[in-house]
Amino acid sequence: TCNLIFAVPPIFRSPGDILNISIPTFEALAQFGTATIISKNTGTLEASYSLV
Repeated sequence: TCNLIFAVPPIFRSPGDILNISIPTFEALAQFGTATIISKNTGTLEASYSLV
C-alpha cells in the first residue's frame, strides 16, 4: 500500500478594486512594457495582487 500526501497551501482570495491604470505609449509589436496600477483591497484578508 502506498499513501501519498500532497501538502498544498490553501489559496485565500480577497476582493479588490482597481483605482487607476496608467500605461505609457509603446511601439507596436513590443514584447515588453510597463504599467502603473493602483489597487485597493476591499476584503477582510490582507492580500497582495499580481498582474497576469
